[in-house]
Amino acid sequence: MYAKLFQPLWMLRDREYRGWVFRYRRELERNEQLSVDQIQALQWERLKQLLEHAYLNVPFYRRRFDDMGLHPSAIHTPEDWRRIPILTRHDVQANLEDLVATNCDRNRLSRNTTGGSTGTPMAFYQDNEHLACHQANKLRFRAWAGFEMGDKIALLWGADRDIPTRSWIERQRIRFIRRERWLNTFNVTPEKMKRFAHELIRWRPKYVLAYASSAYLFASFLREQGLDRIHPAAVETSADKLYDFQRQVIEDVFQCPVFDFYGSREIAGMAGECEAHTGLHVFSDIVHLEVLHNGRPAVPGEMGEVIVTDLHNFAMPLIRYQNGDLAQTSEETCPCGRPFPLLTEIVGRAVDAISTPNGQYVHGEFFSHLFYGVDGVRRYQAYQPSLNEVRITIESSGDLSEDTLQTLRRKVMAHLGPGIEVSMQVVDAIPLTPTGKHRYVISEVLLPFVSRPD
Repeated sequence: MYAKLFQPLWMLRDREYRGWVFRYRRELERNEQLSVDQIQALQWERLKQLLEHAYLNVPFYRRRFDDMGLHPSAIHTPEDWRRIPILTRHDVQANLEDLVATNCDRNRLSRNTTGGSTGTPMAFYQDNEHLACHQANKLRFRAWAGFEMGDKIALLWGADRDIPTRSWIERQRIRFIRRERWLNTFNVTPEKMKRFAHELIRWRPKYVLAYASSAYLFASFLREQGLDRIHPAAVETSADKLYDFQRQVIEDVFQCPVFDFYGSREIAGMAGECEAHTGLHVFSDIVHLEVLHNGRPAVPGEMGEVIVTDLHNFAMPLIRYQNGDLAQTSEETCPCGRPFPLLTEIVGRAVDAISTPNGQYVHGEFFSHLFYGVDGVRRYQAYQPSLNEVRITIESSGDLSEDTLQTLRRKVMAHLGPGIEVSMQVVDAIPLTPTGKHRYVISEVLLPFVSRPD
């Protein structure tokens, strides 16, 4: 009922932008009824439009295409598409102004930056129509989980720039009209989590939106404190890798399904999980997403790097952008009937996989299975500074015996194989990233099948 009242209230401010949101949402929901062939045709048409626009109006792409002797009109097939060079973060950082279209109104652009959790933050520009399209896509995705605008939503978030710190009037709008409750998980304490838990028990949100690591931390705290009495319709996890052990705890504590969403600062929505939970649907009507292994399309189940093109950012096109993530594709057809292809999983950042001297690539999930349920282990972090060394830091919640540590170390060494030294250290706390995330695995060793930055 409130959702029907909320939407007219929401439209009272910034009517142009919010009108775009509703228009795009209607369009995106219609796209769910298309066939696979129709979605592919729509995507290809938008790719061609974007290429023509970039060549005519974006100095960086004009130079890049001319230097190659390539014209957008020569791009006819997926093989032709892969002739276009990959756009790296270094390319964006070194050519930021030349990546902005000359025919856009710079006064209407929003400047944003990546979080910088794996390096120097990268600046980029977006216009309001692009932002509206991606907001509409999030609303489409959340409808799969049963959420509608105006429903009560609790947010466990860690990026300071996203946390509402506005005027008193604006905070009341967020609290009572938008019906949001926020917990800043970057500066969280047991006392803050307890207050937030009691507030949510009384308030009864329909939806919880959280970093995957924050949702797991909060769910674990609720269970430990006997406060597991918050039961929304769904929990949306985003912003960092969701591990199976985290999903299990979150679903057990909140007694509802988890819907995982894959997006980033620079491209807000790339894939999301539907009610069938068979993988993550690529939003192929707004992005073109490739998973490549040594430059070729990865076969289903094979780890590859994500190369993504945003079909709706004409102000600053990101064409074949290497975002630093790893994923696996699926050849399955989802029983939900939507025409969007599936990813089996988002493996994580390219720096979230361990390489070994014997040629293995060790998935971060190995460490999560190893440490999950071990008494005394609250969190862990595996850091690989070189091919021959892994340092594991354990944040302990109590007594952790030397025998347990040595058993864990032996298991890691046996899995990683010869030629790699493993050390373990117990600490009181593992620092979070500047955006409030916990990183379980960090490797300085570049995977050989990932394209090298310039």
